[in-house]
Amino acid sequence: MKKILGLLLAMILAIGMCGCSSGTSSVKEYNIDEFLPTYRKILSSIEEKTQYWSEDELQSSKYTELVKKEAESGGFSLNQTIIIRGKVDTTYPSFLFISTSKNSNEDTESDDYEDEDFEPDSEDADFDSTTFMCLFSENPNSPALLEPGSNVAIEGTLFAEKKDEEKGTKYISEYLSDCKIKSPDISKVKFADNVTDAIAVDGSERIMGTVNSIEKITASDDDKEEYLESVDTSSDEYNYASAYRFANYVIYLNNGPGNTLPCFINTTEDLLPKEGDKISLIGEHFSYDYSDYINAENSAIYIFK
Repeated sequence: MKKILGLLLAMILAIGMCGCSSGTSSVKEYNIDEFLPTYRKILSSIEEKTQYWSEDELQSSKYTELVKKEAESGGFSLNQTIIIRGKVDTTYPSFLFISTSKNSNEDTESDDYEDEDFEPDSEDADFDSTTFMCLFSENPNSPALLEPGSNVAIEGTLFAEKKDEEKGTKYISEYLSDCKIKSPDISKVKFADNVTDAIAVDGSERIMGTVNSIEKITASDDDKEEYLESVDTSSDEYNYASAYRFANYVIYLNNGPGNTLPCFINTTEDLLPKEGDKISLIGEHFSYDYSDYINAENSAIYIFK
């Protein structure tokens, strides 16, 4: 009898442990359309209540308690792990914006947008009011493997408590931190050269190619800005001047025998690919003076190993 009771007790404890484990490991998912209205109201309330706070107060436990209270009013908590599903909008080194289907490039001011508080020109708009920023700490160049406009699921920490390593001060990230791409499975993305096809496409797309050479842009920001301001905004040259203004390197990708495709990029030297590297980046094709170019100055650059 004692042996039977012991087995029953062990089974009950095991079931209980399984139940606890499954309850604490679940991560709540949101689609961006349901997430953004609540999120924006939380930020708006925080900004309204702290508009006259000093820097010391904004870095104090008082601010942390306020954010915690406002987050909880919307059903969230500090340091909460969530998954957000949306569309790939714009990629940068170490972060990307995901968007709703009603993003600024399509129908931002449409009557179909149901959020009555939507203000596309408001100063507190988060990039624009249909996008949300996701920050990557590990594998920060992974967004360069995504397709612009495709569906994506991003897991990260909302309202994460962080420390500024330079200043030594604490702060709370308003965005999704320590992000990982949950879907699609980017580990299945293989290198497939599509440089020639990229020239025939309008709009942003994922481009894969082999680095032929790299050229550093040595002109000063003032000189590049002066050049941009001198160009007619309706001309093809304006696209060239715009890409040139914010880039610090030009990567030339192989494009058939004796041909290359210049890609304007903006990156740090430690993230710069080398000649012969097979890379993926996200950029937009444009033509100028009978030549083709890619503006990828906002893109992360993924190097295939």
